[in-house]
Amino acid sequence: MKVFCKACHVELSSELTPLPYLSFANEKVEEAYVTEGFYLISDGRFFPTTHGCVIINEADLRNARNHSDLNRLAGYCGPSGHNGKNQVCSNGHEIATKYADCTTVHAIIFDKSATYYIAY
Repeated sequence: MKVFCKACHVELSSELTPLPYLSFANEKVEEAYVTEGFYLISDGRFFPTTHGCVIINEADLRNARNHSDLNRLAGYCGPSGHNGKNQVCSNGHEIATKYADCTTVHAIIFDKSATYYIAY
């Protein structure tokens, strides 16, 4: 599957395979929550308020950049994800939240109201 921006249809991820079991998600701080090349659909238990959102590894993000509002990127040693969507597509639409702080697991969580995916 691939993820796209709803506003401009730009491709936002590489081609991904579903994570076979939710138990394969890594909950260790400073490590990737999802293995590169895979995705999962959040059930909202680990990341509250994300039920139904696609979660991927940062290495699989395409055509995106950090938000221009530096407050959205706040964290100790990387974006904590606590100040709202901090990733925009190459055309400037808010599309995801990046968690990459030393106090969090690392993940890209797409906003389901701003993105869509196509399964292959």
